[in-house]
Amino acid sequence: MNKVTLKHRILYGFGYMGVLVTGMVFTTFVTYYYLQHVKLNPAWVGVGFGIVSVWEAVIAPFIGYISDRTRTRWGRRKPYIVVGIPLLALFFWLVFNPIFDATQPVLAVVWYMITLFIVDSLFMMIDVNWQAVNAEMNVDLESRSQQGAIVGVLSMFGVAIASAATLPLAEKFGWSATVTVIALFSTVVGYIGVLGLKENPNYSKPQALALKDAVRLTVKYRPSLYFMGLGTIVKIAMYSITTMIPLFAVWVLNISEGQSGSLLLASSGGMLIFFPIASMVINKIGPKKALTIGFLEVSIICLILLMPINTLWIITVLFGLLAIGFSFMMLSLMIMLSDVIDADAIEVGQRREGIYNSSYALVQRLGAFLFSVSMGLVLNWVGFQTTLTSQSQGVLTAIKMLMAGAPLLVCLIGLFLIAKYPISDAQAEEIRNKAIKQREEFSGELVADKTSQEN
Repeated sequence: MNKVTLKHRILYGFGYMGVLVTGMVFTTFVTYYYLQHVKLNPAWVGVGFGIVSVWEAVIAPFIGYISDRTRTRWGRRKPYIVVGIPLLALFFWLVFNPIFDATQPVLAVVWYMITLFIVDSLFMMIDVNWQAVNAEMNVDLESRSQQGAIVGVLSMFGVAIASAATLPLAEKFGWSATVTVIALFSTVVGYIGVLGLKENPNYSKPQALALKDAVRLTVKYRPSLYFMGLGTIVKIAMYSITTMIPLFAVWVLNISEGQSGSLLLASSGGMLIFFPIASMVINKIGPKKALTIGFLEVSIICLILLMPINTLWIITVLFGLLAIGFSFMMLSLMIMLSDVIDADAIEVGQRREGIYNSSYALVQRLGAFLFSVSMGLVLNWVGFQTTLTSQSQGVLTAIKMLMAGAPLLVCLIGLFLIAKYPISDAQAEEIRNKAIKQREEFSGELVADKTSQEN
């Protein structure tokens, strides 16, 4: 009854694409929109985003914990996804349609922070529950690599189109019309994807831990701590690059908003090609070695981007090459998270996908917080002003350092962390095999319980 087929995996990836497109447009363009179009002070934008990220980090464990403890006829995860999809679309639209502007800066900042908080909370609720189902649906390296490749290709297809089209469409039709189309697309595609979510009822049978115990076990578990550190590193690396691309394009390369979409298309579109390749490589060498490759490749490209190169076609090629590292980093983390959940379940005796995915969401918000605050303060310090027609050389250097220097630094830290990561690729394979046996034991217990009740 709970057999997972290729059809389910494709629907899973298709629906996640819809959700991710909204999240990508939101995280990539919201700070740019409030800097360039609402014309808020960069320090207010950066610090405001940071404050919201801290609050999100506080509530993240509760989202996963509540999800783990939920018991309904529709499953533990689906109710939150079904309710969250249309609400996310609504508030996504509102964040890009503020009723206040720079003439009322305090009210504009309040609107920015409130809508930001709601959008990010809803996205986290959907994302945590959607990804929690992944570890239940796919239990071995082959199925997880296949699912990861499907998610990667479909997601990057949507993200590539959205990346390339958002600024040109906004330039031609306005931001309101553009985000309306994106919100409707996300809702329809997201609901279609719900059809592919296959929760395993066996995993909801054990009584969930109390919140204090769940958090304590997660924090004390050594592989979990290393994974969360690596997740923070990857978030900062990818977020800093994608967030700074519009500002880099407009001010450093001196091209239009519409043209800047080509850079986003190069990085996200390139992942369409490299995700399947990364999946095959990970099947051969394992996610730990693959993540190391990702860190090295992104470090090299960022080092080149720091050089005095402002030729558009060269920059576009470099962003396309970043897709190699991004693919290895994203897919490796997806598999490693499932491995950590499996290892924890073997020790604790129950599945805790919710608390782990929400903890992962927490560190991603921490990464966004660290970079957003740094970006806002640095740009304000060097004198960035959206009302000017050109920026000083100090501002241009700061934009370049934020876009390439920051990810270079964190990737070097990531290389140190991955070397210390306590689960080798061989150990991870052993953990997956034990998790399959545990799953069969849960299934046998559930069948026995049903037989007993019938008798």
